[in-house]
Amino acid sequence: MLNKRKRGQTTVFIIIGVVIVVGIVLFFILKGDASEHDEGYSQSSKINPNSYLKTCLNDKIRGDIRELRLKGGYFSSPLSVDFKFEGEEPNNIAYLCYTNEYIKKCTNQEPLLISHLEEEIKDKIDEGSLVEKCWDSLILDYKAKNYKVNGSYDNWTTYLKRNKFGVKLRGVDLTIKKENETNKIDKIEAIEIPTKIYNLAEVAQEIINKEAEYCDFEYSGYMLRNPEYEISTEKAPDESLIYTVTEMETNKKFRFAIRNCVTPSSKKE
Repeated sequence: MLNKRKRGQTTVFIIIGVVIVVGIVLFFILKGDASEHDEGYSQSSKINPNSYLKTCLNDKIRGDIRELRLKGGYFSSPLSVDFKFEGEEPNNIAYLCYTNEYIKKCTNQEPLLISHLEEEIKDKIDEGSLVEKCWDSLILDYKAKNYKVNGSYDNWTTYLKRNKFGVKLRGVDLTIKKENETNKIDKIEAIEIPTKIYNLAEVAQEIINKEAEYCDFEYSGYMLRNPEYEISTEKAPDESLIYTVTEMETNKKFRFAIRNCVTPSSKKE
């Protein structure tokens, strides 16, 4: 009986010990959570300038890039052809290689196509004062969360690379204060927006170069060597061809027009 009583007491002490340990652990966990709110605002109320600007810029720039991809790399071009794909609205598609004569090779309209695309996107951003509006919105959002903020930047630049389009702010001077906390930011990472327009333009550039040199592009062989892309053509008015380059993984398309080495009875497929 004495041994049973001792075992029972030991079990009780073990249970009490476990409860005490668990209580201590919970105390420190809850204390740690509470410390995040000691300054009177939550972590979620803090703003990451890079993330904020990316969210602000993203939809508009992606929409502009999509328009550019489907119109031959121009938002507006006097050298273009109206064309309607089945199930889509009509589009004004730019000629990237063109001759208005018969039995003549076309002239490459954009030998530096990728540089041209970057300039088109940059000009569109500038035209709508998009960077300035997003910056002003960032400052207002800080103030709405009761921060004292002073901020400016000197200028902004862009770049276009494989899989991305970037906007870089230069000369950033941003001071953010709240209670006893002061943050000074003099550099914001480049805002990078995913896009396939560079990759697709590389293929388009090769097509244009071959068309201008040989009056033709053998795209069946190209697709065998590069199965990540699909290339197709449609006959347009005035003996023109509309090329569509599609990246298979994302189904992103780049379209452009060519009028090249044609005769009145030309039936190029």
